[in-house]
Amino acid sequence: MRPQLWIINQYSSLPRFGFAGRHYNLAKYLAKDGVDVTLFLGSVNYQTKTRNQRSFGRETVSENLSAFWIPILHSRKSYDIFRILNWLIFAFMLIPSALWLRRRPQTIFYSSLGLPAVIPAFILAKFFKAQFIFEVRDIWPLSLNEFGKISKYNLIYRALLQIEKWALRKADLIVSPIPGLQEYLDQHKIDTPFTWLPQSGKINYSPKPPASLEHRQMKMTVAYAGTLNLSNDLLSLMAAAKELKLDTTIRFLIIGGGPLYQDLCDQKIAEDLDNLVIMGATPQEDLPNYLKDADILYHGAYDRPLYRFGICPIKIGEYLCYHRPILQSYSGGYDITKMYECGRTVPSQNAEALCKAIKELQALNDEAFFQYCKNAQMASDTVFNHKQTASVLRKKLRTERD
Repeated sequence: MRPQLWIINQYSSLPRFGFAGRHYNLAKYLAKDGVDVTLFLGSVNYQTKTRNQRSFGRETVSENLSAFWIPILHSRKSYDIFRILNWLIFAFMLIPSALWLRRRPQTIFYSSLGLPAVIPAFILAKFFKAQFIFEVRDIWPLSLNEFGKISKYNLIYRALLQIEKWALRKADLIVSPIPGLQEYLDQHKIDTPFTWLPQSGKINYSPKPPASLEHRQMKMTVAYAGTLNLSNDLLSLMAAAKELKLDTTIRFLIIGGGPLYQDLCDQKIAEDLDNLVIMGATPQEDLPNYLKDADILYHGAYDRPLYRFGICPIKIGEYLCYHRPILQSYSGGYDITKMYECGRTVPSQNAEALCKAIKELQALNDEAFFQYCKNAQMASDTVFNHKQTASVLRKKLRTERD
């Protein structure tokens, strides 16, 4: 009999919404590997702000994979009172939804950010005598405090902190895409076993060979694709574009939407940056059409104390699929670019160092540049892909009931 796995995450997504989220991809490969998976998710997609046609109940997605929709409120804003209300609604509806399903899982996998629903998820695990896995997508609510959004003395913060610590101690296994989470657990004397499950990427595109030194010296493209906000240190990338605007051999490409989109467009016009192309948000499946000619892929992160435990954004997993060097503006710990020797890292918010690194990458001999590309491919093939991540999780799943 196939082992039953429930993956619970309010913010999960299915491909028909324009992108396939982390948990769908985990579920898809686990279903192919002999696991019967049910994905519990909210009825409103948090990225597209669209409501699923079916707001409640089970839907068959593919063989051995189903979705169970839990109704939540429809809001086009990401951060308002509706977010907290939806956390509570999802938590309140979880137990009756699970009982209505009339299935008995061997493992319940609960993923944050919405922490309140971890309580009914744990209750269900106890009721079914199931293994309980708690995934920490972000160190929450510490990130709220260290990003300056909420005080440690705020009642909501303190309540969420207690829920998080309780869940970490009650879990049978903790997983996370944050590579240094074990350090955080050690600091809080939490001895629950931990497994790193990195964010993974997949593109429907076979990367072409990287450009030679001769071609890079004639024209080299530095590209960024993702949300346009301050936290991704795009101002440093813009400053680099301004500094290098007279260098006709270096081009910049920025793809995405977000709070900084208009400001970046205004800067491009004001500074007469002919070396920079800014595109709006682009469907995930169309990105290879624009990134296939990029020579370097940029990832930035503001210098935050929280990043001492490392970061593993989806962007890095996707970048590695293109088999190109990654250029990071990052000052935190557990630097993936350094760990896998697949690019260069400069201090966060340092445009001068960024310009220097761009010129150095352009001038690298073919052997050194191609080695970065090979290392990126190796990291993508062996670590940062959905099939491999699902395989790591599969080995941790309980196959029999207690």
